[in-house]
Amino acid sequence: MKNIKQYIYSIGIAVCTLSCNMSQPSQYGEKPYDLSKFDFNIDIPSFYKNEDLFRGKVDKVGLNTEEESFDLELKGGKDTTIHYIQYDISSIKGDAVLAKYGNVDFHEFELVVDDQEKNVYVAIAKKEEMPQATILKLVDAIESDNKNAEIKSREVAQSKDLRLVWRSKDKVVQLVVRTSNEMKFEQKEDSDENTDSDSFQNDDDTPKKEEQETIPKETIIAKYKEALKNIKEATVYIFISAPKFDEDFRKSNPSSRGNMTQYKEGW
Repeated sequence: MKNIKQYIYSIGIAVCTLSCNMSQPSQYGEKPYDLSKFDFNIDIPSFYKNEDLFRGKVDKVGLNTEEESFDLELKGGKDTTIHYIQYDISSIKGDAVLAKYGNVDFHEFELVVDDQEKNVYVAIAKKEEMPQATILKLVDAIESDNKNAEIKSREVAQSKDLRLVWRSKDKVVQLVVRTSNEMKFEQKEDSDENTDSDSFQNDDDTPKKEEQETIPKETIIAKYKEALKNIKEATVYIFISAPKFDEDFRKSNPSSRGNMTQYKEGW
């Protein structure tokens, strides 16, 4: 039986090194959070120190909290359990702006944090019925802020959602568009080798060699935008995550709740 070892997950987490931006709200409700300048070093207890949030006494918004965990297999046959808490604040009537990316408003803002409330793993923003033109502007805004980040064509889903994933050493930014319309993204055909994006190891447990991207970043973004032209409006998510948490979450393939069910393709 494998040993379960619980540990503080802050070790090894790649913390975003963006400089502190004094214009960000130090406490929820002061003003919308600017996701384009997201800082993983949020003082979580201070950010949620308004106890009325937890009592349901704040006008126009509601708070939902979930505690989750997943097991991660480590080298040597041992497991560790990763615990996290989801703090999801949403606008009850859809008229409260809780977060922004550029000029795009979001009416739901969530932080996924460790169970000690010391580290932010993921920031999530969600908006329903976002018009196509606004989604296209959002793609441009995220790319403008992440010009040096890598985009992989195999991470663009081909089912009833489209996602772009910008990967850099400091953060992983995902844009997920949900729609009832079928949208196709024509990728380079897979070779006979297994290119499953969720498989991190070979059968002998050695790490798989990362497949080199052959499609230019500009082409991937252009084809993504072309696919978006098939919709009038859609529900949109932004996920900004710490790279280490992103890697471990994808490896473990855990069950999830709430907005985290949209974090990974195919869910």
